Amino acid sequence: MRNHKKLEKRGYHIPRLFLEFFDRANPESYKQTRKPFDDNELNLHCQTLVPYATSSWMLMANFNWLYDIFDDFIIMILNYVGYLQCHRNITAAHHALESAI
Repeated sequence: MRNHKKLEKRGYHIPRLFLEFFDRANPESYKQTRKPFDDNELNLHCQTLVPYATSSWMLMANFNWLYDIFDDFIIMILNYVGYLQCHRNITAAHHALESAI
């Protein structure tokens, strides 16, 4: 994640778990292998992010630009978790229907 050091210099420390999440989306290292997203892991990321959405520094006027984006980001992750869970259930149902030929 770019410019996170600038935030750290100003006293805002991004949790390590959050940095690990963004490291997966780093376009500069897209050719490196990475493990696929897991719904439980993404849910853990959301649980880590939610307290920051209501923290005192996030509610300050100079972070108004970030609040809506951050809130939308959390909602998108939760929606993706739901998608992964639904897809996993559908895949499990399809595997249960398969019979040996």
